[in-house]
Amino acid sequence: MPQALLLAGIGVSSAGTGLVLPLTALYLTGILQAGSGAVGLYFALTAGSAFLANPFAGRIADRRSPVPVIFGALLFQAAGAIVLSLSGNLGQASVAAVLAGIGNGSYYAVLMPTVKLIFGQSALGRFFSRNFMIANVAVAVAAAASGVVVASWGERGYRLCFAANALSFVLLGVALAAQLKRTPPAELGSDVRVRPLAPWRPYLDARFVALPLTQMCIIGFGVVQLEAIMPLVLHDYGGYSTRIVSVFLAANGLAVFALQTLTEKYVERIGEIGALQRAVIVWIVSLPLLYLGSVFAGPIGVAVVILYAVIFGLAETLVSPSMQPLAAKSAPEGSLGTYAAAVSMAYSIGTAIGPAIGAAVLTAGGVAGYLTLLAVVLLVPLPLLARHRRVMRRPEVSGAGA
Repeated sequence: MPQALLLAGIGVSSAGTGLVLPLTALYLTGILQAGSGAVGLYFALTAGSAFLANPFAGRIADRRSPVPVIFGALLFQAAGAIVLSLSGNLGQASVAAVLAGIGNGSYYAVLMPTVKLIFGQSALGRFFSRNFMIANVAVAVAAAASGVVVASWGERGYRLCFAANALSFVLLGVALAAQLKRTPPAELGSDVRVRPLAPWRPYLDARFVALPLTQMCIIGFGVVQLEAIMPLVLHDYGGYSTRIVSVFLAANGLAVFALQTLTEKYVERIGEIGALQRAVIVWIVSLPLLYLGSVFAGPIGVAVVILYAVIFGLAETLVSPSMQPLAAKSAPEGSLGTYAAAVSMAYSIGTAIGPAIGAAVLTAGGVAGYLTLLAVVLLVPLPLLARHRRVMRRPEVSGAGA
């Protein structure tokens, strides 16, 4: 498989992320003796740095190439992880947060332009489909392993996990370098270079702005709700044990793994817009299952929530190969970096605001109010995508993409 090297590197990097995902807050409070407010500051610094770096990374990618930007991003990510592993106080951890944020914001801004440069427009859908599947498995397995490491080695285990995360970014860089070396130079080419657009231009482009808005809704009130808020629905309102919640999340991960390759060809047949519309509809139509699962305890309730997790995963497999290729087709020639950064920024905003709003509505309005919120927000992409389909048919847009 031509993409095997890079996907293997991303799998290793995702495992590194999985190692530290459940540990960061515990490390800050337990090892560095930081308060809950300081933990919030750490994550705010990470997010803020990512937001600031994102548009500039896209602009540099348009001016020069996404390749040096993504290597620089990996260096920042590795530096952030190693500084955190060596930190002895909150000030040092804050430096790590800024380094990691710059790396994260830059990496996700230019990943898609880098993949397109190496493999071509036609490979984007399958690449991001497999990327999503591999990353999910790697994060889940590594997150479980990290608990064993910390339980066995205490503080040393925490620091080893953060050091391993740093190493995973280096190994991804090695895999990317090897992938670039393997790709024949004639295939690398480059997009036409034009004067880079202002970072805010995609948000003012009436022919493109539907995509960041769609991304924000789908990620913030679809994808991230599964791990961020739905476990609260099941545990606090449905009365399920943490073991059942873990089974719920595992069932979703297994569904994604089993269905992802099966849905690739279906997405290729119906197109990215059709796939995103169907994903949204599946999520909305299946919401009553989550409500029923939160009401009926016992074996029936467990079966219902597991069924919901599988259906939710089916929708995720329609999303993963669709958004990035659609953004690449929709971006003006020579401005893919800036436009990809806008979609990446929308992803980050969605992950930031979706769980916060979802938790607030769940507290105020209960499960029914929470599910109503999801249904209403997930309806928004349908007219946006329908409008984008019409716009894409205009010659000046369909000819300007990819």
